[in-house]
Amino acid sequence: MFQRLAFALVVLFTCCTGMSVAGDSQTVVPLPSPLIQKFDLWGNLTPERKLFFYSGWASGLFTTTKDPGTLALGRCFEKLNFQQILAMIDKRHANHREGFKNPISTEMIEAFTVTGSPCEGITASKDPTVQWALPGRFNPDR
Repeated sequence: MFQRLAFALVVLFTCCTGMSVAGDSQTVVPLPSPLIQKFDLWGNLTPERKLFFYSGWASGLFTTTKDPGTLALGRCFEKLNFQQILAMIDKRHANHREGFKNPISTEMIEAFTVTGSPCEGITASKDPTVQWALPGRFNPDR
């Protein structure tokens, strides 16, 4: 097993130039920076990348929660097309520069639930319960 691990690490560090080994005393593997993206990121994305970002964000959020408010928000999103979603986030980005340093998730939810939006009044929990229902994982609700 350890031979395979050593081989995998050699391949990883040889093929992935973004990773490095620093001396004998420590291994340096850079992490994505920052781990939680700020809302100012949205303005740097192309429409195609906004679609990919939103799809990953929504898939992660709505498949890992049991929070009724978050699930209600997901049901509201299902009624919208991507152009509507893009317009709401773009409007929030253009009109609320003070939110640029906030986590992008926080500002996206604000964009969707603001007064006058199709999802107005829906409140997602600040601490949604994570659903551990992956195959082979412990799930206390079973």
